Amino acid sequence: MAGCVDANVRIDSPRVLLIWLARLALTIALVILIATRLDFELFTQEIIAPQWLPLIGMALAGVGFIFLGGVKLWLLVRGLTPVRLGLFLLYFFLGGAIGSLAPALFGDVSIVALARRDGVPLRHMISTILVDRAITLSVIVWLFLPGALGLIWREFAWMFWALSGLSILGLGVGVWWFAQRAFAWQRFPRLAQFAQVFGEFARQQPRPVLANLLLTVARGILSGVSLQLVLLAVMPTSSEWFTTICLANSLSILNLLPITLGGAGIYEGGGMVLFEIAGLPREQVFAALVYQRLYILASSVLIIAVAFGLLAYVKRIGWTLIEPAPGEMSNGENTHVR
Repeated sequence: MAGCVDANVRIDSPRVLLIWLARLALTIALVILIATRLDFELFTQEIIAPQWLPLIGMALAGVGFIFLGGVKLWLLVRGLTPVRLGLFLLYFFLGGAIGSLAPALFGDVSIVALARRDGVPLRHMISTILVDRAITLSVIVWLFLPGALGLIWREFAWMFWALSGLSILGLGVGVWWFAQRAFAWQRFPRLAQFAQVFGEFARQQPRPVLANLLLTVARGILSGVSLQLVLLAVMPTSSEWFTTICLANSLSILNLLPITLGGAGIYEGGGMVLFEIAGLPREQVFAALVYQRLYILASSVLIIAVAFGLLAYVKRIGWTLIEPAPGEMSNGENTHVR
């Protein structure tokens, strides 16, 4: 695709290590600060006696959440390069797990590197990831965030939805005007280039983009269902499903901030504040968020272990990400009868 973003990816290892250590220190500090605001005895009572069935449901919903994330990115990539869904999902699961334990950039870099190794052009992967992130952020900001704010401050709900609609219209007009101006390319080349890439995707690949959008909404709902299930594990009477769906996706914005490791501490602290405003006790909310965080960490370690084993098997059988042409095997051999 013309106009794809610059594909040069460089990681300054010493700088990344220092940033990682700084985020780790900040994560620990935030967790300690949160702990000082809790009734520790009540928190302990909630966390040691969960309902296990909702926790199992949360784990299954979490797997579905990752699966939908991989499928919706695959739809965009497949619009540019014919790639196998199964192997792409393996790469996506592995990248997501790495991004949960290390700086999130490492997860995206892992997916890009694995795909590039199999022959997928680097510019295609970077462009599709950027478009996918833009769609995800747009759904959160313009759908779930107004819903969350409207549920917390119900008397202003109409205003939040009106601002959401006006901002969509204003941004669309602004991006179109910006991309048409020569000075935009001179002063903000990367931003103008991204606007062009997104526009080309929308024009040339409308079906994958629309499918990605719908799956993003479905994935956001599943994210809220997962959080509601873990809340039910510590609060069996909790029944605010729609509220939790909106709040869970609004909280996910905090995970995008490059402040702590995987948003740890920031996500839990923000969750305590929002759910307390919504009328839920902070100790029970924090216990639920701790269970969710432990699940993310444990599942990430398990996924990495399983994924490396599967990658070794895939390498041994010569299976590659790019689908072979009709009549060819994965290693390029012709299978037609001579």
